[in-house]
Amino acid sequence: MKKLLFPVLLCGLFACKKDKEEPVAPATSSLRITVWDGAKWYPGMPKGTESQQATVQLFSTRKDYLNKKPAYTAKVNIFGVAEFKSAAPGTYYIVAFDGDKTNTWDDGKGHTMVADSLFQTEKEITAPETPFQAGAHPGDFRFKDLNMDMIINGNDVAEAPFDSVALQEGASIEHSVIIGFKSNYESTLYKLLSEIESELSYTATNINSVTQIINILDGMLSDDADCSNLPDWCELDNFTFNAYNSQISNVWVSSYYNITRLNTLQISLDRMQVKYPETTAQIKALRAYIYLTLQTYFGGIPTIDGRIVNPDLTRKSLQDTRAYIKKELTDALPALPAVNSSEKQWQITSYTAHMLLARLAFQESDIEALIEHTNAVISSKGFSLADPAAIFDSPANSEVIWNISRNLYEPFKTYFVRGNNKVNFCPIIRYTETLLLSGYGKVMMNDLDGSTSVINAIRARSKKAAIYPKNMDEAIAELGTLYKEELYREGFRYAFLVLTNQAKEVLGSKGYKDHHNLMPIPANYLNNYPNMTQNAGYN
Repeated sequence: MKKLLFPVLLCGLFACKKDKEEPVAPATSSLRITVWDGAKWYPGMPKGTESQQATVQLFSTRKDYLNKKPAYTAKVNIFGVAEFKSAAPGTYYIVAFDGDKTNTWDDGKGHTMVADSLFQTEKEITAPETPFQAGAHPGDFRFKDLNMDMIINGNDVAEAPFDSVALQEGASIEHSVIIGFKSNYESTLYKLLSEIESELSYTATNINSVTQIINILDGMLSDDADCSNLPDWCELDNFTFNAYNSQISNVWVSSYYNITRLNTLQISLDRMQVKYPETTAQIKALRAYIYLTLQTYFGGIPTIDGRIVNPDLTRKSLQDTRAYIKKELTDALPALPAVNSSEKQWQITSYTAHMLLARLAFQESDIEALIEHTNAVISSKGFSLADPAAIFDSPANSEVIWNISRNLYEPFKTYFVRGNNKVNFCPIIRYTETLLLSGYGKVMMNDLDGSTSVINAIRARSKKAAIYPKNMDEAIAELGTLYKEELYREGFRYAFLVLTNQAKEVLGSKGYKDHHNLMPIPANYLNNYPNMTQNAGYN
């Protein structure tokens, strides 16, 4: 019993200590902050895109901010979210940044302008109820008029940081901030010619990618190809597509994206004190090429000169669209090089511009312009017909007038076949097209001998016997045959059939109807831009 008594006495002796309550630490809180990159704003993305690189700091006091002593720091994840999983309760001031992009524009005195949203439209900027903010553009921060004088300036500042969040014990809080430059518009312009030229080369590569998609689209719509190996394209092959077709939408959206990129480069050039007419000419000509291609398939289209597509977007008439393209190319011509440098094979030359103008003249049945521009290329003696086996092997052959095809991308790589000939690239313009357009011009001028000469030059290259059409109808028929055979799957066939009023006869069995002469404007564009109108037959 004595042995048992001792532990009992010990328990009694220390019972008071065990019954005393231990101090409990306050429950931590969870905070998730989504960081939006306002410098990447675009219509339909009111805050920009989720940042992939931002750092978020939480300061317990503004004094801590001035002393650069954050209580917590976190990097955003791939979803743009900075997570603070065990923050103590309290109020925290939020500073987010990615390089020079931030939500706090400290003036060096501990003050900052205040904004938690971006301007979305020009109409919003110029509205009578909006305080005047000099130089504001859509995508810029909408700074708060703190002194309520209807003018945004250096007097509209608050203690930095201005954004804060209150964490209650055990709470889970979601918050978001927008980072950017004090002027997103100005700060995202290019400052150096080298930057512009690098971006121009990159944009040309994007244009080439879209061109390859357009070539497939043209082939699927025509008798050049079918969808047996490309099932995603069967709606186009069978003429069952509508305004929701993803391939058509891809062409439209990607093309206007490239146009806004080119516009950004032009605006950047315009801000420079030194003028660079050669670079401006490249921008104009590339932009004209995109518009020329779009109007071929969609008819009259919007032309834009800004960095964004404004909500009040409207279509031009086909006549006005073509006049715009013609002016862009004509203005660019004097400053375009006759020959590309080896480092800039993607560039448009003066002969490329002549060929784009010849394409436009063919569409408009402008005989004089068609002859003028094809003659400019032919008389240069800088190009000639190449052996069929060599045309698509290397861009360094006498036939290529313009090539920006650095690589063939799928599905175009599978699609673009030329019999047993080796295919490494697909030029946008080659000399065969020049001669064919010249032949059509001669037919329109009632020059049967001239058109016959062109026909037989092309036939001889393919080791075909010479023929001698007896009249203009026979010459036109042979030129049409050569167009199909020589430019197979290069993006010409469907547009040619529509232009020459043969589409219904040739493609009727596939499902072609009259309204298919134009593609539908993508439905999402009609939804986002209420002033846009749809092509007939797709409502």
